[in-house]
Amino acid sequence: SIDLSGEPELAALFGSDSLTLGSGALQTDAVSGGTDAIVIINGVETTRSSNSFTIDGITMELKKTSAEIIKDGEFTGYEETVIGTGRDVDKIVEGIKSFIEDYNAMLDKLNGYVNEDANYRDYAPLTDEQKDEMSEKEIERWEEKAKQGLLRRDSNVESFLSQMRLALYTKPAGAKYALYDLGIETTEWQNKGKLQLDETALRNAISADPDAVRTLFTDAQEGLAKKLTTIMDSAAKISAGSPGTLVQLAGVEGTSSASSNTLSTRITNIESRIKELKNKYEKEKTRYWNQFNTMEQVLANYSSQSSFISQQFSSY
Repeated sequence: SIDLSGEPELAALFGSDSLTLGSGALQTDAVSGGTDAIVIINGVETTRSSNSFTIDGITMELKKTSAEIIKDGEFTGYEETVIGTGRDVDKIVEGIKSFIEDYNAMLDKLNGYVNEDANYRDYAPLTDEQKDEMSEKEIERWEEKAKQGLLRRDSNVESFLSQMRLALYTKPAGAKYALYDLGIETTEWQNKGKLQLDETALRNAISADPDAVRTLFTDAQEGLAKKLTTIMDSAAKISAGSPGTLVQLAGVEGTSSASSNTLSTRITNIESRIKELKNKYEKEKTRYWNQFNTMEQVLANYSSQSSFISQQFSSY
């Protein structure tokens, strides 16, 4: 037994001037089990094992018991707590602005490739002997120049950009809004399809019909997200079974497609053809050398015989 008379704080905590360990004394008074929270939502009473829960997409956290309503000295109920919800328009606008920035950045990069002046004709691949005579920095600069213009007017990239523009400019079936109804339109033609935003028009559309804005972007079949994903997959999907057109053409470094694609096949065929031509050249060179040596031997014999005959005639 422990004397708590000299420890008023502990005595108050345990509700006694003494505490006996191991006897179970004060167990009922000191410890009590938790009880479920009882809450009435829209007139329907429900119980929850936790003070934090989610209902109808709204996360609630119970902080305290509602104040009691006393009328004429009698308990008549609890005060109501009114919860209001609203959409975070700023967050929606920022998300759409981020999409526009990323889309425009992609256009800048890809349009830069398809409109780049071709330099590769003036910068042929370096031979091993040439690389031995150059520094690493010189080799790096040379190879950068050699790559410029390789995608100029590339039909695969231009087709991808065209499909993206068409998807963005077309009003989806069953949708209330198109992208241009939200204040998102293309800039001058020289910017090659880049988007610009009228933020006021976007905010007005979100306030007027937020569900229609959501449907435009997220509808499972006709939404812009679905359409753009389908277009990107058709061009760049990394899949052994159904790769995108660009992956079929050039492959992706670090995957099996890096060595099994159209360009690799063409390079292999060209290398094989070069090898065949080299073998043919060596055979032809050997044949001509043999013929030349034979001809030289014949000429030498002819010269020797001619000299012998001349000597015979000169002896008379």
